[in-house]
Amino acid sequence: MIILVDSLNDAEYHKPDQGDSILAFITKVLPYTPSWMKWIVSIKSEYSDLLPNDSFSQINITEKDSSSSTETDPRNQDILEYITYRNHVSNELKANICMGASTSDSSLQSKFYRHLVSLSKGNFLYCKLALDLIEKGCLVLKTANFKILPINLHEVLLLNFNLKFPR
Repeated sequence: MIILVDSLNDAEYHKPDQGDSILAFITKVLPYTPSWMKWIVSIKSEYSDLLPNDSFSQINITEKDSSSSTETDPRNQDILEYITYRNHVSNELKANICMGASTSDSSLQSKFYRHLVSLSKGNFLYCKLALDLIEKGCLVLKTANFKILPINLHEVLLLNFNLKFPR
C-alpha cells in the first residue's frame, strides 16, 4: 500500500488553528504504520526542513540548474504547450489575451505565455484555473504587463471561491 501526499508545503500553509496539520498527523502515525505501507510525500526543497529527518528518505527530483532560465527550462515546455493549445482552441481566451483587438498579436501572446509559465512555477492546476478564469471573462487582461493575474495557486483558489460564494 502506498499513501501519496502531494505538496505538503501547501498543506502546512493552510494548517488548521486547532488540531493537527497533515504533517503533524503523518509524523504521529508514521511509527505505527506497518512495514508494507509506504509513504510518499512531495514538498518543495526550501521547505524540506519541515520534515523530520529520521522518518523520511529524501530524493531531490527538481534540483534547479542556475544557468537555465524559466523560458528555456525543459520542465516548463509541457506547460507552455498546454497554454498554447488552450489559446489555439478557445476564441474567448485568444480575444482576452489580445485585449479585444481584432487581430491576434503574436508578440503579446508570446509575452503572456512566458509570464504565465513563470507564474505557474510548474503547477498545472494553477495554469488550468487561471486560463479558465480568463476564458470565462472573470479575469480581464487590460494591459500588456498582465498584473491582474493571480501570483500563486492560493490566489487562484481564493478568487474561484469568492466567485462561487459571493458575500
